[in-house]
Amino acid sequence: MNNLILLLTIFLSLTVKAQERFTIAGQVKDNKNTSLAYVSYVIENEMTHKILKGGITDSLGTFKVSDMNSGKYSIKISMVGYHDEVYHLEVVRDSSLQIALSPRSNQLETVTITKGHKQPIVQKSDRVVMNVANSVLAAGNNVYDLLKMAPAVSVSVDGIEVLGKGSVLVILNGKILPNASIKDLLESIPSDQIDRIEVITNPSVKYDAQATSVIEIYTKNTLSTDSWGGNISLNAAQGKKFNSGGNLGLFFNKNKLSVNLSGGYANNGYLEVGGFDRSVNKGKDEIGKVKLDKDLSGKIKAMNLSSQLGYQLTDKQKIGFDFSLMDVDIAVDGKMDSRLNQYKPESEIYNPIFMGVDMTTKFNSVNLLYDFKLDDLGSSFDVSGNYTSYQNRQDQTFLPDEDKENEIFNGIKANYDILTGMFNYRKMFSKTNSLELGLKYANTKNNSHQTKVTSSDSTEENLLLGYKENVLALYANYNIEVTDFFKLQLGVRGENTSYKVRDSRDSSYWNLFPKVRLDFTVSPDYSTALYYTSGINRPNYDLLVPYTRYFDTYSGQEGNPELNPEFSNIIGWSHRYKNYSLSLEYEHIRDAISNQISYDEDKLFYMSKVVNFSKRELLGINLSVPFKIGNFWQSYNTIGIYRQLNNIPDPFSQLNVRKRNTYPNLKTNNIFSLGKDWDMDLSAFYRGEILNGMNWSEDISNVSLGIRKQLLSKKGFMKIDVSDIFLGQVQRWGSDFIPIRFTARSRNDTRRVRLTIGYKFGKPINDNKKSIKDINKEERNRLGL
Repeated sequence: MNNLILLLTIFLSLTVKAQERFTIAGQVKDNKNTSLAYVSYVIENEMTHKILKGGITDSLGTFKVSDMNSGKYSIKISMVGYHDEVYHLEVVRDSSLQIALSPRSNQLETVTITKGHKQPIVQKSDRVVMNVANSVLAAGNNVYDLLKMAPAVSVSVDGIEVLGKGSVLVILNGKILPNASIKDLLESIPSDQIDRIEVITNPSVKYDAQATSVIEIYTKNTLSTDSWGGNISLNAAQGKKFNSGGNLGLFFNKNKLSVNLSGGYANNGYLEVGGFDRSVNKGKDEIGKVKLDKDLSGKIKAMNLSSQLGYQLTDKQKIGFDFSLMDVDIAVDGKMDSRLNQYKPESEIYNPIFMGVDMTTKFNSVNLLYDFKLDDLGSSFDVSGNYTSYQNRQDQTFLPDEDKENEIFNGIKANYDILTGMFNYRKMFSKTNSLELGLKYANTKNNSHQTKVTSSDSTEENLLLGYKENVLALYANYNIEVTDFFKLQLGVRGENTSYKVRDSRDSSYWNLFPKVRLDFTVSPDYSTALYYTSGINRPNYDLLVPYTRYFDTYSGQEGNPELNPEFSNIIGWSHRYKNYSLSLEYEHIRDAISNQISYDEDKLFYMSKVVNFSKRELLGINLSVPFKIGNFWQSYNTIGIYRQLNNIPDPFSQLNVRKRNTYPNLKTNNIFSLGKDWDMDLSAFYRGEILNGMNWSEDISNVSLGIRKQLLSKKGFMKIDVSDIFLGQVQRWGSDFIPIRFTARSRNDTRRVRLTIGYKFGKPINDNKKSIKDINKEERNRLGL
């Protein structure tokens, strides 16, 4: 009995000891025993290497941290102008430290405005961050070029995919870009304006439910110091066509006011060579072939302008305003040779056709933001409002040399007006326990108009089209670190959608989209995560509004107002060992959206139409292998293997047919430091043949190389780069779906040599010495505290 009482006493004393909390206090002084105010400190758990606490000292140089468990910790003390100090401490009782910092020099005359060196590509648990600012990648490219280099991202004629998934939300400074003209808009933004790109492979419920993955693009922002400056760059490129462009960015920071202004202009030549081959059918019998070759050229003029204004009302409140304008004009014309060969009776119709296409895309956006920091733990709420205007105009002309009755004039105009309001609240119960709540309302109005004139009947057809959509969304997301080993994220998003297509149906539906993520930290080197997420992909206006686009006089594409959204469920398992990562993911999509065909046997006209199939499945394995050799070579490599299964209806029998294929997706990004202010980037990717419903796209590849020389104390640079080194961008896609077969091919003028020169300038507004408080405020911002 006595032994039992003794054991219980020991157990209770150990339990009390384990639950006991301690306080760490300290004071920071210089080598002259003078207290240093506003010094940054960070406390890290030496076992898990996790940062637990952080802050700055008070005006007397003291700090105090309570509620600490027993254990081994390291405390890093840092301040601009002084050497960093790291203290190792085993906490078993309340502790007090006397810390001395030694100055780097006797006097700090000026503060140089520089950005800290960042790794070009950083792998995190749920995303990959591509740091663009001041890197060799930033020189000369546009944002569309950057996405071709970004890890986990595939860019092709089929659109933008992340880890094989097509439901990608592309967001620029918090504004969602429309999928219908995403390529034109991204090509209009020079990469000199970009700070970083974050590819989020497992987004939380804070993002719209239509996003199975998110690409966040952030433009540069000003530093926190009182300063002014900017950058300018010019480029010229020669392929089969001449391209040129320029970019200018300016910033001003004074006291609580921050202003950014940037703009860019490009005047690029356009070249497209290709065509298609297609069988001609009567029922299921092939009676002939159509062969069309095209040779088009023209100009693409792209302009963008953006401004950001921020004002710090108090230490905890700030307001922001930003404005974006993008304008893309595309003028293309050329010749198409159309041949129709019939087998019985044997005949051939040859008809050269003049084709002209004029396209204009405009995107304007205004955004207002109010942000309130509630406490030092990071609790906050923000309110934002956005108005976006999106316009797309296309004019098509087909003028056959011999068949004047089949002349076609087709004009399409689409206008978007989008109003969005958002409220987000974040409550930090502790550094490892938080709750996020949010509300979003989006109102979309689409007004579309089509004018079509055909010479065969000399009639003009005017169609007034469009739709309205309202989406009300609420979300809740809870994060908690249950133990040092286990973290849990639970989220749910509810969305109510109502829309009406003009002269068609009304629809309203309510859905809940749950998300769960479990993270396990097995050791400092290895962690693993399990997750489940659900989402929706709503068809955009380009697919929904029932106007017709012509590819030529024998084929076209039309919208489908009866199109339903598709719903996805994803289960994933990811692993990280040091800097390596491996993920396995399965996606199931019901009511999958994909192309279907209809066929007018009398006119031999082939029409592509997007419809809902029964389901699509995708199984993917992705491996990331980064490595670094010395200080001169950093490489980030991704290997993906995907297995597709599509259940699609035969266009004639309407019976379901199962189509499968397996394809690889390989990508490598390499940055070389060559010494003496020389550096180089080398990027390459390869993607195998894929299925898109009943259609397929051939394998594609790309290799690009750039060499940069930094000049004038790294304020200027000159870069030469070559894109699509070997083949240029050659793409083939089509269908071998019996009984109708077709193959399309396209080669664009993407292979070119480009020269870019740039210069950055700026300085502090006040050249006198900064106070210790100002310097340490900058250091605190740099550390993200």
